[in-house]
Amino acid sequence: MAMAAGAQAQTPRIGADDVGRIYAEARSARAYDAFIAEYGATVHPRTPQVLPVASDSFGIWVRGLNPALPPEQTEESSALNPFENWVVIRPENRADVQHQFDEVQWAYLGNNYFTTLDTLSTHAIRARMERRFGTPTRTLVEQEFLDGVPVESMQFEYWMVVNDSVLVMFMDTGGPFDRGILVSGDHRYRNELYRLRQTLLGAILADTAPAPHVDYFFNSVTERWYRTGYNGEAYFLREIRPPNLSRGRPELVDADR
Repeated sequence: MAMAAGAQAQTPRIGADDVGRIYAEARSARAYDAFIAEYGATVHPRTPQVLPVASDSFGIWVRGLNPALPPEQTEESSALNPFENWVVIRPENRADVQHQFDEVQWAYLGNNYFTTLDTLSTHAIRARMERRFGTPTRTLVEQEFLDGVPVESMQFEYWMVVNDSVLVMFMDTGGPFDRGILVSGDHRYRNELYRLRQTLLGAILADTAPAPHVDYFFNSVTERWYRTGYNGEAYFLREIRPPNLSRGRPELVDADR
């Protein structure tokens, strides 16, 4: 009767190239065991730490989605509560206050809400601001240019001083192709920007008729120039050749009607 030979365990051969890897793994395992023995296998989470920042738009964004939420109050916000007066910087005075606006740390409020101001075409807002506040403080004509192309993509800006001290700026976000309007102000009053925008601009939608006006606009995506505005009867948007900006801001002409 034949009997099978007993099975013998085979010890794997360790090559010279494996010595370093095996040593590193053993050393890592011993270090891990020592760490667990001293500190345990789990780490308790640390309490959250609030890091101060110069400007934070998240809070105002959340409150914009739900206007029923009370605004965050800060000491600085008292300068805007209530809104007592506002002064629009006229184009001829822009150079005199330029340095004040250049020194501001701006906080921005976009048009990511669901109010009438956010869904209305920008050119309709522009026409009503013309009626209420007059001509813009700054337009594309006063822009900085590089190789004949505007450095910023903008059509108009209204600069204002609210309550005699707070600097505020209203501007388009994408010219006549967009909706809503962008408002920016001193970052110390960022929590008041939504209420400020609704206060200064909300009323003009209901009781202000559009005023005739015309602006240049440059679409940086298509690299095309336009005349855009309101001719007293209808809004218009007309593609043009690059204008001679040395002549200043455009005026309404028969072709706009």
